[in-house]
Amino acid sequence: MLRSSLLLLTLSFCVTAAAKNEPVLKPVAETKIASVLKRAGERFEASAVFAKDGQYHVLFDNRRDVAVISSDLTTARLLPIKTTWRGADYEGLSYVASRKRFFAVIEAERVAAQTFRARLIEFDTTYREQGTWSLTPDLANPGKGMEGLAHVVRGKKLYLLALLEGNHGVGGKKGKEKGNGRVRVYEQTAAGWSHKTTLHLPPTAKLSDYAGIDVLGDRIAVVSQKTSKVWIGKLSRSGWKVKGKGVLYRLPRPGKVKIYESLEGVSWVTPRRLVLVSDGARSRDGLAKSESIHLVDLP
Repeated sequence: MLRSSLLLLTLSFCVTAAAKNEPVLKPVAETKIASVLKRAGERFEASAVFAKDGQYHVLFDNRRDVAVISSDLTTARLLPIKTTWRGADYEGLSYVASRKRFFAVIEAERVAAQTFRARLIEFDTTYREQGTWSLTPDLANPGKGMEGLAHVVRGKKLYLLALLEGNHGVGGKKGKEKGNGRVRVYEQTAAGWSHKTTLHLPPTAKLSDYAGIDVLGDRIAVVSQKTSKVWIGKLSRSGWKVKGKGVLYRLPRPGKVKIYESLEGVSWVTPRRLVLVSDGARSRDGLAKSESIHLVDLP
């Protein structure tokens, strides 16, 4: 009994020490999305963001439009999404400049009685649908589907990196085993999108869940909602592996209160700055930072 107590105390100390050693991201600017849009009283449950041409494009899991927000977060406008997809549930967004195309991913859709898949939609720059695909393989758990989207161009080939929400890519108890993030890699082919492989994030990306992803050069950023942290690592330039351990950053927690508790999307602005967006609040502590857009700098 004494040995068990000492082991628990040691583990607790190690976890606390690790948290204290994690570098803290520096908030630069942030605002409520409803405020910058001048749409008081409306819900804007942000789920994805992409930085493009000095503006931030934001998708929502409760709306069928896009917010385009200025770089200083002072002005914004809403654009309608023109698509055959009648729902919302947008969870990832990426823009391929060489193709002048946006790609968005829907977390999960029912394709049979007990079968669910993510849906990919391609848009032009006015958010008019140019193509849509049901992504295989099937999802293990519809409540833990696709949560983020990034792209990589290698040679003349385009690849999409689709982030699964749960650890091991599943839900339940196994989905809570931290440090087992999974990213499906899809290759564009003449027939559509083919699942090429699955990228395993390293154990140092010790996150409770995985809510957003972006790639800049060989740098990959992944944000977690439940953990309120961002992991940054390096993507191998050949094959689909992460080089090294990467670094886990946390958001500020004044008085140890987790105020950034609903982060859902991430995009690189510069090599030292990220833009994040947040969903609805999960508790009273997160009300002030919910349904917002945040600019943060690496320390």
